[in-house]
Amino acid sequence: MSWDDGSHAKVKKVQLTFDEIIYSIQVTYDGATALQSQLRGSVGPKSAEFTLAPDEYITALSAYGKSLSTQEVITALTFTTNKTSYGPYGTKSGFQISAPEATGKQISGFLGTSGNVINTIDVHYSPIPTGGTGTGGTGTGTGTGTGTGTGTGTGTGTGTGTGGTGTGTGTGGTGTGTGTGGTGTGTGTGGTGTGTGTGTGTGTGTGGTGTGTGTGTGGTGTGGTGTGGTGTGSGAQKLEAQGNNAGGTSWDDGSDYDGVTKIYASSGRDGIQYVKFDYVKGGVTKQGVLHGRQARGNPQEFVINHPDEYLVSVEGWYETVMLGIQFKTNLNTYEIKMYDFTPSTDTKFTLQVQDKKIIGFHGFAGEYLNSIGAYFVPKSSTTPVPSTPLKLTAEGGETGTVWDDGSHDDVKKVYVGQGQDGVAAVKFEYKNGSQVVFGDERGTRTLLGFEEFELESDEYITSVEGYYEKNFGVDTVVTTLIFKTSKNKTAGPFGIVSGTKFEFKKEGYKITGFHGRAGEYVNAIGAYLAPSGTTPLTPATQSQKLEGAGSEAGTLWDDGAFDGVRKVSVGQAQDGIGAVSFVYDKAGQVVEGKEHGKPTLLGFEEFELDYPSEYITAVDGTYDAIFGNEPIVNMLRFTTNKRVSIPFGIGAGTAFEFKKDGQKIVGFHGRAGDLLHKFGVHVAPITK
Repeated sequence: MSWDDGSHAKVKKVQLTFDEIIYSIQVTYDGATALQSQLRGSVGPKSAEFTLAPDEYITALSAYGKSLSTQEVITALTFTTNKTSYGPYGTKSGFQISAPEATGKQISGFLGTSGNVINTIDVHYSPIPTGGTGTGGTGTGTGTGTGTGTGTGTGTGTGTGTGGTGTGTGTGGTGTGTGTGGTGTGTGTGGTGTGTGTGTGTGTGTGGTGTGTGTGTGGTGTGGTGTGGTGTGSGAQKLEAQGNNAGGTSWDDGSDYDGVTKIYASSGRDGIQYVKFDYVKGGVTKQGVLHGRQARGNPQEFVINHPDEYLVSVEGWYETVMLGIQFKTNLNTYEIKMYDFTPSTDTKFTLQVQDKKIIGFHGFAGEYLNSIGAYFVPKSSTTPVPSTPLKLTAEGGETGTVWDDGSHDDVKKVYVGQGQDGVAAVKFEYKNGSQVVFGDERGTRTLLGFEEFELESDEYITSVEGYYEKNFGVDTVVTTLIFKTSKNKTAGPFGIVSGTKFEFKKEGYKITGFHGRAGEYVNAIGAYLAPSGTTPLTPATQSQKLEGAGSEAGTLWDDGAFDGVRKVSVGQAQDGIGAVSFVYDKAGQVVEGKEHGKPTLLGFEEFELDYPSEYITAVDGTYDAIFGNEPIVNMLRFTTNKRVSIPFGIGAGTAFEFKKDGQKIVGFHGRAGDLLHKFGVHVAPITK
């Protein structure tokens, strides 16, 4: 059951019950009167509560969740305030989700879904009230001294308050006054200073009267109130949300990030149902919160290859809710829409700042996405060294089945099969160090067979040109392909030069892999690029590839072999393992592998090794056929020389294990589509 407490002046008290999962949450809010929400969930075995001080606000929420049986559950919650943190309550297991800190914002309400336990949780943000205590600056006081020069003065100090600069009243120290005919000491409220006065009397000042003016410093002021802009801690420029800001609830991911690494979005019957973003900060991925509602629709995911690729603009159109959005990077355009733009009824907008990139988002959302805004910072003045290959969007049609060979060290051989209306099939061989990876046939081979060309060992593809066209009675197909190499060779044209031209090329880069769509023909083709000066990550010379376990469905992938494994990431899906990715080490260099499979909104669970003293010695798991489909890997567990990981997934079906005496696991390979279908390893001798 879904629930929503709404947004309030502030959170006053939080009560929870839990053990290994969160059973219930009940929140008391401040407003005109204290308001206690209903109990969300049901009472569990352990309980905890905390009460916030009047000037204390919840600024961030960290949560963990996992899939149990047929439902998602929240396993742990940690609340961060402007003064301290509370928790974790529960057990940190599964995937991590968070409502990050947003500059000048507090968490003012909660929403989510629950039955007997808490299934999902999200938050409402609102501004932290302005006003508060400030620290004064320099005060000025006037002192009057009589005979002994006693004087008083009042000083004014400048104080800094929440939200801007305020003015307060300060209390200073001691002032000294000197009068003609006598010397006096004056005490001034508001500052410490020196005063001069005129009077009559003896040399000691007896009977003399003097008036002095003193200047004081160091006053302390209270109650300062300031006004200003919407500046953020990251110095980002915030563009206001475009769309229907009167609908839904405000949300703000903040701007304390280096960039956006992944976009999740879904379109439904009436528009864009939700958006969710993954960010990166200091090389660490930060998973955002889903904004909108997850329901039956058309979910899509777009990976942005940070730092080489970055968002430069967002274009969209809306009525009462968002109908379509285009996310544009320096390399690609990613679009999700329910309806095409209609000038007579829809409003179009663009979020873009010249020479800046997007690092965060905010907006309004309810049942659908109502509006979206963005944070911008200047593009880096230096070109970053790519950590992952660039994936260029496929050119051609939208029909056929998606295929993806992934990125490799180099392309070794190209096969192109022609048909009556265009390129009927393609196939590629790749190199990963000393290993050859054989790609699958994409499309349907005709009786004409394949034309092929093989590259020399020190030769690589620098560009691919081609054409695509929609012929009568046939879906859009690729009609021509032309390959150019580093040795000024040209292979092709393969096919008939006709239709719309495209080209994959980037100065200083080489082609390292292909992806696209195919059915009876090749409907679309795209490419992976890596710097041409990149040293191939040659597998360990004594490594051995052990045959994988599972089925032959999906697309072949192979990370190759390295010096060791630094981190394992496993993403679960409803029926098994949805995706895996690994971080390796090669000669002291951190190498981030690609994601294999299709991640879900459940995200990834991670197992990080204490490299180089810790290494993987064995992997065991299970695979099984679900509802008569091709078998999928449904559980993986990793054993090191120090410990054993938790089982990722639920073991069922046929068991397998990869282990070899005196050897450690230094790489992985397999097959994957929407799920992980096959899994295998590379091993190498353990060295001291």
